[in-house]
Amino acid sequence: MATLIRTKGEDQELSLPKKNQLEYLQNLVGGYIEVVGSTQQGHSIVLNEEGKLDRLAPNYKATVLHWHCSDVLRGDVLIVKTNELN
Repeated sequence: MATLIRTKGEDQELSLPKKNQLEYLQNLVGGYIEVVGSTQQGHSIVLNEEGKLDRLAPNYKATVLHWHCSDVLRGDVLIVKTNELN
C-alpha cells in the first residue's frame, strides 16, 4: 500500500502495480520521478523531479509529515514502503 498526498491535503490509499510501475508513478506525480528518504523508517517519498522548476504547488502536509529538510516538497507526492518499489 502507498499513500498519495495531494497538494490540497487530500490523501488517497493506492496499491502499486507489479508491472509498469515507473509509468504508473510518473502519472501520479505528473512527470519524471525522484525517490527520496522519508522521516518514517522504511518509507520513501516519490515526487516529481522537476516540481520546483515547474513551480508546482507546495505540498505542506507531506513536508510536515515526511520531510526533514528546510525546503518544501512540491506537487503531489506518494509515500510508499521502500521495499514495494521495483
